[in-house]
Amino acid sequence: MLQISITDLLSALERHNGMALETVAVDAPIAPDPLNSDDPKIREAAQALAAAACVSQVA
Repeated sequence: MLQISITDLLSALERHNGMALETVAVDAPIAPDPLNSDDPKIREAAQALAAAACVSQVA
């Protein structure tokens, strides 16, 4: 019978599911802040979304 340590098993499962911390931190792109976008449509949509989030938290 093959014996695998639990830490090796968990890290293999995380890598298989794409949840390993080291791969997520390296491979994940960082999106620019939409509130400071050069595109006015993106900036307007981000402001509306932020305002809606604030209203829903108050309610």
